Amino acid sequence: STGPSLPLALGSTESPIKLELQALSVKAAGQGTQPKLDISAVLPSAATNLAKVEGLTLALHSDAFDVKSRTGPISGTVTADKIGLDNPTIAPLIAGRITAKVAGSLATDAIVIDSGSVTGDALNTGFDGRVSLTDGAIDLNLRADAASAALPAAARGVLAERTELSAALKRDANGNVTANAIRLVSGALTADGQASLADNQLAVDIKGALTDISLLSGDAKGAIAFALNAQGAGTAPDLSLTVDSDRLSVAEREITGLRLTATGKADAANPAANVQLTGNVAGQPLQGRAVLATSDGKRAINGLLLSLGKNRLSGDLALDEAFVPDGTVALDLPDIGPLAALALEKAEGDVRGTIVFSKTGNAPEVTIKASTASISRGDVSARTVTIDASIANYLAAPVISGKIRADSVTSGGTVIRGIDV
Repeated sequence: STGPSLPLALGSTESPIKLELQALSVKAAGQGTQPKLDISAVLPSAATNLAKVEGLTLALHSDAFDVKSRTGPISGTVTADKIGLDNPTIAPLIAGRITAKVAGSLATDAIVIDSGSVTGDALNTGFDGRVSLTDGAIDLNLRADAASAALPAAARGVLAERTELSAALKRDANGNVTANAIRLVSGALTADGQASLADNQLAVDIKGALTDISLLSGDAKGAIAFALNAQGAGTAPDLSLTVDSDRLSVAEREITGLRLTATGKADAANPAANVQLTGNVAGQPLQGRAVLATSDGKRAINGLLLSLGKNRLSGDLALDEAFVPDGTVALDLPDIGPLAALALEKAEGDVRGTIVFSKTGNAPEVTIKASTASISRGDVSARTVTIDASIANYLAAPVISGKIRADSVTSGGTVIRGIDV
């Protein structure tokens, strides 16, 4: 229908709901108190402060709906030509035409969902379960299959074309929520676990694996396993993260016994963390550590250290309320190749110097003083390089000053000599 519509205003001043109703139909057929019931509506638009839906159509059907008790079997379909949502994470998943279907029954004390689905260009979901009308308890089984291209960009590199997620969701009468049998599958990435928030106590236990790390770097081969655990108050849980790999190969260097552990407390007022890294890279022992501590409201990273063979990075940093650092990190890296392999990169050379974080007024500044006899990555290389430079206000409006000198810089077949800028 393309005829005129009736504007309707619902909700409150703070949370308005604006509807345009173009057509509404209610049909009941049959004798007695359980007629066959059909309800349909067409709304060109429906808008709230958070979203706007265009081209909305609704159809509900029941073969025998008890009008007096408001119970009986029911099925329905809702379609929307376009959903406008100011949320960059969710919006790509609901792009295009969305269709929702449900079949079940309405009882005096509950809604029973035998089957339900939401489908669109990027998303296919299925669900079934029960919703209590007396105490608000919910019991749902959820299955989702999404186009990975519609998921956040930071995650896409390790995902296959589609990503599948399933879980059993429960909410009890007291508002406690649990998610059991959580399973995520997308190509080489898998994860399983459970989570709950009960009486303001959070419990999360997730384990998974990435069986092909070449998705992170073409120079890398191997697999990693990971585990995340959170326990404690919902506003400040204790966290534990581990990442393990028995054997990796990066840029013809073998990494064995790699283990990263991070423990701490996710307390916004008093954050704390202890990070440890161990392993062996190309026959050289690897050790890393850092401690985030809060004392008298002041945050600091103490004992920052990364050593691999003769390579060493160390320092101590104070952090302000926004976690902007103040302090010095010293670099003594006579052979960056093994360190580059640890970062799933391929590079050769040496670097020595310091990185100093400071503030001028409220503007953060970083000063880099470093030198290298030679350094290369891919087809780019440089010889006898010295850097003495500062970057003022590097988080908001960076301003670079200082000196960079190099005997030569080579990129492919192009060689530039005597650089002094």
